[in-house]
Amino acid sequence: MKISIITPTIRPKGLAIIQKSLAQQTVQDFEWLIDIGIPSRGYDLNKALNRLLKRARGEWIVMWQDYIKAPPDALKKFLEVADPKKFITGACGKTLNWKDIKWDWRANRKSFEEIEYYEWEADFAIVPLKAFYDIGGYDEEYDQYWSNENVNTACRAKMLGYTFWVLPNNQAIHFDHDKVFKHPFRHTFNPDFHNKKLDDIKIGIAPIKLPYLNNT
Repeated sequence: MKISIITPTIRPKGLAIIQKSLAQQTVQDFEWLIDIGIPSRGYDLNKALNRLLKRARGEWIVMWQDYIKAPPDALKKFLEVADPKKFITGACGKTLNWKDIKWDWRANRKSFEEIEYYEWEADFAIVPLKAFYDIGGYDEEYDQYWSNENVNTACRAKMLGYTFWVLPNNQAIHFDHDKVFKHPFRHTFNPDFHNKKLDDIKIGIAPIKLPYLNNT
């Protein structure tokens, strides 16, 4: 098995969109792993991501958020550029009707190119599974607050020599669910917590490898 697709979600209605896209993929050598959270129990995205990574058996992790649909060659395009030392993100456009699409910055890049670690997006991406074990998984302390766990993850990976890339021709469409369903945790965002975390990593106070994943 080459690919483990992981999807943590608190909005399981969005899974049907992914399921339809996966059924149409030209590459079918994958497993799809889902972790459904309950908002009333609190924010636990990073714990969910680590649970999924522990279950994964593929060489490559494809991160595929709920409510995202992609063309049949999406997995093929990711595999064509997959690299043991690269974190790669595809491009995403937002829509409310699957017709009018507002593309983000990734779709405007001209070619497969390197980006800064803090630009790496985890909504539609491919990463070697080994990379997550090298850094010990997602930082579960981020479950105190909402957002930026992808930047923390990428920062630690960069310290170990991983690079970050955008694949603009691998374009998926993301239903803009935040405009339809109120996000239950957005108000908990704490930029000071995040910035201190990054500073501590960069100056060597915080460890690069965390204890959440191991090789057993």
